[in-house]
Amino acid sequence: MLAVQLDLGYLSKYLGIIPQRMEAYGAKTLEEIVEAEAIAGNAAAQEYLMKILNSPDALLEMFQLGNVRNRWMILRELNEDDLADLLPFLEPKELLNGMKFFTQEMLLKFIEEMPKQEITKVLFECYSPEKFLNLVPEKDLNKWFESEKVDKNQVLEKLKGLNEDVLAQMLEAATGRPQDETSGKKDLMQSIERLNPEQFMDAIHSLKPKFKRQIIMSMTQEDPELWQEFSAETLTKPLALLDKPDVIKGMAKLEKDMLVKVAENLPQDLLAVVITQIDPEKFAEALSKNFQDLLMNVVSL
Repeated sequence: MLAVQLDLGYLSKYLGIIPQRMEAYGAKTLEEIVEAEAIAGNAAAQEYLMKILNSPDALLEMFQLGNVRNRWMILRELNEDDLADLLPFLEPKELLNGMKFFTQEMLLKFIEEMPKQEITKVLFECYSPEKFLNLVPEKDLNKWFESEKVDKNQVLEKLKGLNEDVLAQMLEAATGRPQDETSGKKDLMQSIERLNPEQFMDAIHSLKPKFKRQIIMSMTQEDPELWQEFSAETLTKPLALLDKPDVIKGMAKLEKDMLVKVAENLPQDLLAVVITQIDPEKFAEALSKNFQDLLMNVVSL
């Protein structure tokens, strides 16, 4: 049995029940009232009630859905699946309010499990690309270069911007042989181009982190999808340095369906609390389509 504040005047008028008899029904449900009315000769009450239950506008008025307490009383009667089905009716900012109920550790877990394209939306709302790269450990910079999607020819093109000393050190690290100090940049680059894949990666690994970051920064500016060649863990880890409100602010860049997927992880009671933000008209529409049986068992407070 569900108790909410009904508009008894509206109900009395449209069911054809005089106010005195309506008051006499006391704690009877809507279903019990129309059954009693049918016995009393008011057979139309059942038909009128069904018209009300099928009309979002009528539900909005009779169940006073503008009242947040009424919405809450109804929502707490729904099961977890029904509540989850209502989440898409919320606006993104309302879904973000629900993120406050998660611990920061849980939010970071959910973000790390997202597609990398979504992770980078959050990451770069919170950090500039330069600051992010400064937080990435060198071993993770090295792994980025090892990705099959990082084109060797593009990396070679970026190496041309380094001076001869750096290129010579790369060759020495890759081959184990000291380089001729008189070698020019052109000769050094040709030697690097001839390295086998393993030697080439040894040469890249030998670069100082600042040069690795410089190359990554340049290549991702040309192709932003290359950010996704970092692991989900690497992309998410800097978010752990922020306060939870800042992480949630970054999540504002996510698509609504992604916020819905995160919110679905809330416990049932908190899920109901979040959904009390739902627009009353949208709620009335959902109730008229899917929850008429529940509304038939309403008792007026």
